[in-house]
Amino acid sequence: MFHIINNNSLYDILNEKKIEIGIHKAKKDYDVAQFLDDISIWMDRNREYITESYLPFSVLSVGIIPVQVSAFMYGMFVGKALQKNGIEIKIDNTTVDKETILKEIQSNIDYYNGLMGESLKDKLKEFGKDEDPKKT
Repeated sequence: MFHIINNNSLYDILNEKKIEIGIHKAKKDYDVAQFLDDISIWMDRNREYITESYLPFSVLSVGIIPVQVSAFMYGMFVGKALQKNGIEIKIDNTTVDKETILKEIQSNIDYYNGLMGESLKDKLKEFGKDEDPKKT
């Protein structure tokens, strides 16, 4: 399970792993998020084509639940774009130490502020060593 995403890197805190994902074409690197966003934009602009050509296949493949159909089609078009454009995916899986994981947690904890109505850092400081945060 991935707990932190930073640029094109995923961090698995429990297994102390860092997985870097890159996409390349002709020795040029591309931003993964931009690539995925471009596919979303293309899909939005070509709704009629997708509905006529791919919707029946998608429904047959995964059923009629809209989230499943949407996810299936998105994955299908990501794969199609990778294949059609000759884009390579490079994945580097490395083991990282606990200090690196801790730094990533500290730098990313601000993303979770507001979910609990206050700063998560302040809330974590309130709990003592023997207290269970689930009880509050």
